[in-house]
Amino acid sequence: MYKNYNKSKISILLILFGILPYLFLGTGIHGDDISQIKITQNIDFEYFLNPDPKIRGISSFFLPGYYFFWWAYPVFGYEHQWPYDLIKYIVHLISLFLIFRFLSDYIPRNRAFFGSLIFLFYPAHESTAYWYMIIPYVLSPALIMYSHHLMRLNQKYKSLMIGTIASFITYSSVPYIFGLSIIFIYERYYKKFIFFILPGILYLTYYFIIGYLFPVQEQRINDNLTIVGFIKNIIIQIISSFDSLFGPSFFIKIYLSITSISVISLIISFLIIFIFRNIVNSKIKFIPWSLIFGVLSVLLFSYCMFALTGLYTQSSFNLGNRVTIYGSLIMAVLISLLPFNNKFLLFVSLIFIFPVLGISDHWKTWNEKQKILINNIENNKDLALIEDDNILLIKGNFYSKLGPISHIEFLSMPWVAKSIFEKSVKTEKIMPLTSYVITKDGNLIDNKFKEQFLITYPIYLYDTNTNILKKLNKIELENIMTNRDREIRHWVQIIDNKNIISFITYLNPRLEYLFKK
Repeated sequence: MYKNYNKSKISILLILFGILPYLFLGTGIHGDDISQIKITQNIDFEYFLNPDPKIRGISSFFLPGYYFFWWAYPVFGYEHQWPYDLIKYIVHLISLFLIFRFLSDYIPRNRAFFGSLIFLFYPAHESTAYWYMIIPYVLSPALIMYSHHLMRLNQKYKSLMIGTIASFITYSSVPYIFGLSIIFIYERYYKKFIFFILPGILYLTYYFIIGYLFPVQEQRINDNLTIVGFIKNIIIQIISSFDSLFGPSFFIKIYLSITSISVISLIISFLIIFIFRNIVNSKIKFIPWSLIFGVLSVLLFSYCMFALTGLYTQSSFNLGNRVTIYGSLIMAVLISLLPFNNKFLLFVSLIFIFPVLGISDHWKTWNEKQKILINNIENNKDLALIEDDNILLIKGNFYSKLGPISHIEFLSMPWVAKSIFEKSVKTEKIMPLTSYVITKDGNLIDNKFKEQFLITYPIYLYDTNTNILKKLNKIELENIMTNRDREIRHWVQIIDNKNIISFITYLNPRLEYLFKK
């Protein structure tokens, strides 16, 4: 017995201080991280402390999540990326402990540890692990779960304090507080329910007051939403959630993640499988129904929250996959309750261990490629030839490619592209030549981000793959647009010939762009 305990302890320490750092090291910064670094490079400390949402938006208005994490952008910049990876690791280490304490109230401790890992690294939402800006999506639920644990121990004031901080870290906190409060109702602890839910009510009150005072800054809730529209959004949330968490899209991602794994990560994967044999060796004596109903409620409340916006459907791909973190909680609980045997170990290895290592390698590889592309842009002297009134079109590397599927956004986001090119070109008329850019009535129009430029010649096209800048006339631009549209139609035809993917795309409009090169 003592020998087995020592094995489990050593195995857990190896995961915490050996394998977890390996997952994060080299994953770097992505998406809005890059634009925020450019924005904050020349700011002073007084600006950083100024909470006025007219300056930086409502997301930073007295919210601790902003001050906990965004200070790193002006401090470390783009050149020093290892501190971002270190912070990601520390946040996940702390979160793992907090979630473990919560789950251990309901299931054996070794399974609680296992379930915590599943929740944090479920392959459907790896953006919450490796995208620095989104790590509040991890810390906030972890603190709320720990607040729940403290409330169960009758430490009401500590619970209230931690719960309030957690609620204000990010707007994504609301479903966790209201969902996990259902556990206390199920167990008939009504006073604990009232105390636990107070931070959530406080945050919602704050949210609507700020939304009222600054209506232009707060546009997450669709003012024109009808009851029929809300119900439709709920249905889309449910269907796309199944697809992303344990449906066709999920298994496509699992396969593509496994094919991205490196030799070193493959060896580490087999080591993790061996370690799990020493950890998950207990039996479930009873089903913790209160926990199951609680985490299911978290998912249902998240459906309602996203249905109010109509902006976020569930997807395993892109940086938007952060929204699947709510459903990943119930998946983690259900998986941790399964009977442990060799079949279970094989199942966990295929849907969790190999994909987690593989997707980590994908983020590392893409981060290195981003560095090369940015360095090419900063050192390309031809870009200085572009005048103030010229239009610059960008070609290629809009997303990383996980197999054939577009995954991590990069130059597809105009504000990120502009922040990267700002020191190399004089013009601010910069537009990625994505599939949703069209020409109409003498204008270049980005239908997704609602931006348009009046076409004047010459127009410049920068190919990120070749690092070559080309001057375009009218005929050349028309040929490029025609060839691009032909390629899009080719991919749409391929999708239409694959019934499963076509069905997924129909159910989840966000996947429309994932299958296009």
